[in-house]
Amino acid sequence: MNVVQRLSSRRALVVGAGLLVLGLGVAMTRMTCGCKAAPMQIERWVLEASLESNAYYGSSFKDGDLYMPRAEHDQPVRFVHQWPFEDGCTWESVETLTPDGHGNYIYHYDDRPLSCVDGAEASEPTPVTGLVRVVPALYE
Repeated sequence: MNVVQRLSSRRALVVGAGLLVLGLGVAMTRMTCGCKAAPMQIERWVLEASLESNAYYGSSFKDGDLYMPRAEHDQPVRFVHQWPFEDGCTWESVETLTPDGHGNYIYHYDDRPLSCVDGAEASEPTPVTGLVRVVPALYE
């Protein structure tokens, strides 16, 4: 292979690679969509219940309102939690939300000790009933 053939081969390789990169770049810009996704619909679930001020609740609502994806509110919802408590016992709570037929939920909270370390005495359970009001909220 002489010098001219080598230069021609290299030139062809460089030109071919450049065209390939350019073609891929054009293809990628045409594959992206300038569409804007629909905003996710979120609901705020607000617990309305009388809670004892000196009691601990292993509740999903213990830090405030819940923000949930929009739902039909035609099926019960259950939250179950387990945690170690300062009384030396491991507790379980069950929150049951039952549709009230008006877009909200009737709320029932029950907790119970599952086990305790030797010598520990479990605190008293703290059942709660109330209403979870569903408030629309929209985030983009």
